[in-house]
Parts: sequence; structure tokens; C-alpha cells
Amino acid sequence: MQISGNFNGGKQAEYEKAQGMNNAIFEFCMRHNDDPSKKTEGIPERDPAEYEWLKSALADIESEEDRMKNCLAVIRSEADVGSKEIAMEEILYYVEDLDKAIDFCKSLKGTQDLLNLLKPETPATLRDGAANLIGTITQNNIICQAIFFAQKALPILISQLLTDEACRTRLLFALSSCVRGNKDIITAFMREPNGVEAVAKAVEGHAKDARSCKKALFFLTCLWRDDKDAAKPAPPADSAHLQSVRAALKSDDVTTQELAADWILQLLAHGSKEQVAAAGICPADASDDAVREKLAPHFGS
Repeated sequence: MQISGNFNGGKQAEYEKAQGMNNAIFEFCMRHNDDPSKKTEGIPERDPAEYEWLKSALADIESEEDRMKNCLAVIRSEADVGSKEIAMEEILYYVEDLDKAIDFCKSLKGTQDLLNLLKPETPATLRDGAANLIGTITQNNIICQAIFFAQKALPILISQLLTDEACRTRLLFALSSCVRGNKDIITAFMREPNGVEAVAKAVEGHAKDARSCKKALFFLTCLWRDDKDAAKPAPPADSAHLQSVRAALKSDDVTTQELAADWILQLLAHGSKEQVAAAGICPADASDDAVREKLAPHFGS
């Protein structure tokens, strides 16, 4: 999500204050740096007032958790959209760290706030930002995955994915991150009404939204390829879906061709050979030599 404009007045003042404090601390350390060439023993005498100043300066520095708490307060308030966007961007910076992501979910209890922002009446930039945060927080983080799952994130994300075309790419990222790599949640996702359908529908939008198509193909492939012990039904092999996969295989974009080929291999491996053949899918659909070579052994002569 791109945020236009600069910090508002309050944010700029806070930034300048922090910069000034950093410069002052640096100057303090340099002024009182002891030359290692001087063979003095013990701790040199300092003016107690200088220590008090340093203690006071350090006490004014907010912890990252406090910063996230302040940003959450902005999100929960009646602040304008721009202020909430800035708050979400700052939270995103912190939750890229796994431990901070857990703090956001457990200590600050911010999961429901993000899910609430996905509602249709919320401005699209905030819906998109919330989905991006959910994806970042839960990616490869089983603790946060479990917390969002307990908050009924799956049906909320699936419902939005079916209807919110403006934020489809971020919603796919969020849903994929909430599910992938977690056997129990994969099984639960497979049982969700319209779950796989919602992801497969994004493949059908290939012509209009190639980026979402790529994410959907990757997600579908991971669902059937990874965590082989998780309970899974047969993959979707209806005509509309297969024609969309074939269209993706014919894409001019090599990455899209590769992702479509990976998904076709999963379809073949899970008993959809007749449907794939009936859809007219064949290695020759791909223009990339490597993709054709990957598929050829699975289609016979």
C-alpha cells in the first residue's frame, strides 16, 4: 500500500525530537569516550547531572511495544484515513519480526482490530493494509496462525476474497499466510464452505489480474503438495477452473506458466487426469521450453 504525503505535524515533531535525542546521546558518548591509550584505573569521575540527563533522555524513548500500542489506538479511534494508514505502516515495520508479531497478537490483542478493518464499508486502502498486516503477521508463525484461526479469520477472509476484487491480491496473501505450513489449519480450511472455490476464482481472473492469479496458483499448489498428512478432498477440476488454468499456462509470463504447470501436476497426481485431458490441456500450451519439458512426461506420447 502506497502512502502519499509526509508525516503530519505531530509525527514530524516526534521524529525531530527522536533525531535530536539520538544526536545528543551520540555527542554525550563521544565527549566522554575514554582514550584507550590512557592507562587510568577505575571509572572516571563524571558530573552526576550528566548522568541524570542521560537517564532522563533514555527514559523518554518509547519501546517498540509502546509504539505499536499507540498505533493501535489510532486505528481504534475516529482518526482520519491518512492517520490510520500511517499507523498501519508503522505496525507493519515492527511485526516483520516474529516476536513482535506475537506481541501484537497476544499482548496487544490487535487481531480483531485488523479483521474488523476488512468489512466492506471500510475504505479500500485500509482493507488492503489490514490484509497485508494479517499476511505479514501470520506468515511462517504458527502462534499467530493459531490466534487468528481462533478469531474466525478463515471465514472472514474467504468471504472477502469472493467479493472484494479491489483487495484480492492482499487477501490471497493473508489467507495463504494464515493456512500454509499448518496441517491442522489446512484441514480446517479444506472444510470451509467456498474456501477452495474462493482461491480458484482468483485464477479465473487471470486476464484482468495476473498478480492475483499467480498467488492463487501458488496457494493451490501448496495446499495439495505440502503437509501430505493433512486431510484433503480432490482438487477442483471443474471445466471453468481448468480452462482458467489452461489460459494461465498460455500466458506470455513465464512465471505464470511455471505456476500453472505446478498446479496441473498436482491435478494429475490427485486423480484428475480425465478432466485435464477433456479440458484440452497439453504441454504444447506453454511457450516456455522448460515448462513444456516439465509437463511432457506426465502426458505420455
